[in-house]
Amino acid sequence: MKKKRRTAPSPRAAAAFAAFVTFATYVRTLSFDFTYDDHHHFVDNAFVHDLSNLSRFLPWRYFESAIPDQGRPVLVLSELLDVALGASAATCHLQSVVWHTLNVVLVFVLARNLRFSTLSATAVAVLFGLHPVNVEAVAGIANREDLLATCFGLLALLAARRGRVVAAAAAYALSLGSKESALAIPVLFAILAVCSERFRPDQRARRWLAVGAAIVTMAWAGFQLRLGYPSLVPGAGGTGLERAALSPMVSVVAGFRSAAPEPKPPTAPARRPYGEVTLPMAVPIEGYRAGQLLLGWPTAPEYDLGFFRGLAAFLTALGALAALVAAAVRDLRGSRRITLGVAWFLAATIPVSVPTLLLNPVADRYLYLPSIGAALLLGWFVSERLAGTWPLFALGLVWFGLANVNLAVWTNDVTLFSAATRSAPRSARAHQNLGSALLRDGQLDAAERALSRAVELDPELLAARFNLGILEEQRGNRTAAVARYRAATTIEPIVAEGPLWQRACARLAVLLRAQGRTTEVQALMDEARRRGLSCH
Repeated sequence: MKKKRRTAPSPRAAAAFAAFVTFATYVRTLSFDFTYDDHHHFVDNAFVHDLSNLSRFLPWRYFESAIPDQGRPVLVLSELLDVALGASAATCHLQSVVWHTLNVVLVFVLARNLRFSTLSATAVAVLFGLHPVNVEAVAGIANREDLLATCFGLLALLAARRGRVVAAAAAYALSLGSKESALAIPVLFAILAVCSERFRPDQRARRWLAVGAAIVTMAWAGFQLRLGYPSLVPGAGGTGLERAALSPMVSVVAGFRSAAPEPKPPTAPARRPYGEVTLPMAVPIEGYRAGQLLLGWPTAPEYDLGFFRGLAAFLTALGALAALVAAAVRDLRGSRRITLGVAWFLAATIPVSVPTLLLNPVADRYLYLPSIGAALLLGWFVSERLAGTWPLFALGLVWFGLANVNLAVWTNDVTLFSAATRSAPRSARAHQNLGSALLRDGQLDAAERALSRAVELDPELLAARFNLGILEEQRGNRTAAVARYRAATTIEPIVAEGPLWQRACARLAVLLRAQGRTTEVQALMDEARRRGLSCH
């Protein structure tokens, strides 16, 4: 008696399975609070909470005033959608989960277009959906920019494959409007063309695709120059190498900046929360990223870059990266799956993750788009080279566990920054963020310990000084609050800290007036004017 031959699942059923696994994993985020940058970019962002501001997206009105994420208008539009849906943490998280699930389906479609088998394409999609490094991009609402840029970037690649120039250009523009990581999209298409004949449209289509990509990129560059990048302004907090490399552009950018009033740049050197990031650190950081993607090991929410300054880390990472590149080059005469995975990772990390140009170069959210390369490589290798579903199931189970462990950290700010202080005990930022979270939660004694530790580690950390003033006011100790705020106002703020300095100044002025100390109030006002700031 002949055994019945198993029928392979249809591509639609396989894509639906990958989407279901992803959505089921992340649906727990609907019970999570707002965390980290969500407060500045969404909760306290008055612009997105007024739906009438949709009219401000007209080209002649968009530059009237500065708003958070102004250089990423597609992200801002998604936040307006959050408000239209109710503005709760649950609805915001739901939108992010939906975008991530959609990306999983698009990755499946991409793999099928690369002639991966249905099993391999499913493996690629599931591994991308469960990759632990992607938790930060999905669980942090303010990090939705990476989900959006990847979604529209994948749509651009799939449209370009069919030679649909207008659709590809439009999707690429939306991707760039979400995040600058989309600058990698044209390079990724070139990599796909090298690795698969199915991504090689005819010569005429290639020419028009190149023209379309060039026009969109130049339009995006003009838009960004019109806004002006804060990190290009002296004293904004960028790395020394960034300021040195981009200083010739600063005067050009300044001429295109918005007419909205800005704080006067301070004369003091910018402070960098992670210390000086130097060119040799690019190699160990890139090697560390490659290891994260292949092993599925997520970064803690805070970290110390000291490890990446050592010679051993540099040599180890250099050897590992050289081995990956050598394997990719050798595979050019083979299946080109290794070439695709390695080249995708390297190309996707360049635009936003050049380590020397970042303030926090090891953040997991920068690996969202590069993780597709790792998924393509591992999905193919495990499903075809290891020839079986059990190794794939085991890997998926491990990554599911790691993703859930990482998800638990993002439940709320206290859990997030408690984990941060454990992983980076000498990070003043981690202790300040934990103190701020505890302060919002009403845990004043614990908040004081965390904030005092932050000041001990970095006496110039303005946010910690300011929050200690808020803490003393909540305790009703106005004398101590005056001392805390005064200590904050003696700090020379970098550009990004201007609004926070003004808040400390305003609170100090209120307390001084209540005590009848008008002379000190006038001196405080004079100091604010000297700094080019206000104190109201």
